[in-house]
Amino acid sequence: VYRTAFDEDGFLTFEPLNGIAPRHGEPLGFFETARKAYAALWKEEFSGIACRELMPRFAGELPVLHNDLAGLQGLIDLTRAGVQTVDQLAAVIRDIKSPPRLLSEIDQKLQFIDKELESVSLAYPMTGALVRIFIMEKENMRGDDPLMLAEQTKVLYLQLERRCRRFWQLFVHFAGKYMEGGAR
Repeated sequence: VYRTAFDEDGFLTFEPLNGIAPRHGEPLGFFETARKAYAALWKEEFSGIACRELMPRFAGELPVLHNDLAGLQGLIDLTRAGVQTVDQLAAVIRDIKSPPRLLSEIDQKLQFIDKELESVSLAYPMTGALVRIFIMEKENMRGDDPLMLAEQTKVLYLQLERRCRRFWQLFVHFAGKYMEGGAR
């Protein structure tokens, strides 16, 4: 049972009245940790309000903290493939001598990458919101300049990678506060 309240930034929040309990076989506090991590991420992304607390830093591949977060590294790998493929697309667009079939092949690669992103988000539901936002942003792109659209697409892949890494940081941070024994 939750009661509505407002956080220190004036955003609606839900506070558990009867404490937190393990659900669906997850450790105590897992969903609360994820909820807090997403709330902080979306406040940063859409309101520009940075989390005021110190965050863990990690370069390279993300350690698997919990099975439900294992998909984050897969998403990051796919975003990198997306960036490389968009760079190939931009090169083909710039080269007026490129055969038209290359555009089709690259478009098929991008469609495959996007389908794989969705597959990962379905296999690891905790990552679903990250991919859903990416898909909505990509569907809302408008324009008729192919190079500009390619650059916007590249930016979206890079944003998804950054969001995955930031969600991981926030999850690790909040796991120390809400999860029994921290992240696993």
